[in-house]
Amino acid sequence: MGEAEVSRGPGRTRLWGSVAALAAVLATVAVGVHLPPVRQAVLRRITAGVAASTPVVLAADRLDYNLFTLSVGLARVRISAAGHEAEPFLEADRVSASLPLRVLIGHVAVNRVQVDGGRFHFIRGEGGGTNLP
Repeated sequence: MGEAEVSRGPGRTRLWGSVAALAAVLATVAVGVHLPPVRQAVLRRITAGVAASTPVVLAADRLDYNLFTLSVGLARVRISAAGHEAEPFLEADRVSASLPLRVLIGHVAVNRVQVDGGRFHFIRGEGGGTNLP
């Protein structure tokens, strides 16, 4: 082997094999978290968390997100007071948001929120109660 040739021993081959395997695992995870069944599971977890921590019930037909662009959206959104799920006080065709990078380290923050087809409903019953939380 001449001086200009680079040695490619078994250690270097193993290193590149490990890097390729790690890249394949990361790519699989990145694709996997965007699959519809995973999105549905995330939506169920979000709606359960909202119901457990607030007097509000959040319902949506679909959750869309893109972890690469840090964007999130809900389709056919309904927000109601607990116990008044049949009378939501807010409905929207779509609610979308873009998030800053700092959400990746646990900060709660939003860059932009957009509501398409938003409708607010205020209903007062005969006894004076409302559909608001």
